[in-house]
Amino acid sequence: MTKILTLEIAQKFLNDPDGESLGDYTSMDDAAAQALAQHKGWLNLSGLTSLSDAAAEALGQHKRDLNLLGLTSLSDAAAQALAQHEGWLYLRGAAEEAVNLRKRLPQTAQSVVPSAAAGTQLKDSATKPEGLERINEESSHQFIEMVRTRTCYSTLRSVNDILFVLCRVSTAIISLMWTYIGIQRKEIWLWLLSIPVGVIIWILFIAAQQSASLLIDIADTLIEQNRKKNRA
Repeated sequence: MTKILTLEIAQKFLNDPDGESLGDYTSMDDAAAQALAQHKGWLNLSGLTSLSDAAAEALGQHKRDLNLLGLTSLSDAAAQALAQHEGWLYLRGAAEEAVNLRKRLPQTAQSVVPSAAAGTQLKDSATKPEGLERINEESSHQFIEMVRTRTCYSTLRSVNDILFVLCRVSTAIISLMWTYIGIQRKEIWLWLLSIPVGVIIWILFIAAQQSASLLIDIADTLIEQNRKKNRA
């Protein structure tokens, strides 16, 4: 089912980025693209399956991270426009190759790049980029969010979350039991001790969960970097 991202929807998003999700729209009006290009933060347009030349030109002026993973192909003009994008740009397949090709070619040679539809291939003699583009302080957490959406370890992440939720719940129950037993036996030291011990164990579980998540993030980041380098 086609869902069109209109100017009205784009304006709602700009007024309240947390209240409007753009990732489900499969196409976009040119006016909406021009409005969204002014957004100062991350744009998740991963649902788009096509992009007009005018829309690509507008989005090419966007200064922050841009997710266009749903695109399967781009026209020459659209690829050229997106190659001017300065932030993190997420593409795949033929769309990614078309943009990367125009980033590598000198400006004077880009006008003669053959289209993919023509069935010709151009051997690249220019220096290949270093995989992923530069990461800045404002977009680092957004990059991690993107890596997590494309994780190779979704099951492991789920097990990690469930395991540590159970651990924290168990810790809370045990602490309450110690407190109850201390009150019943009138042993003040027992229920007074159970509270700080429970809090310390709770904090340790949180730290362990974050450490496990960090290791998974590192693994996914390395995979993403290698994927970009292999496609470059």
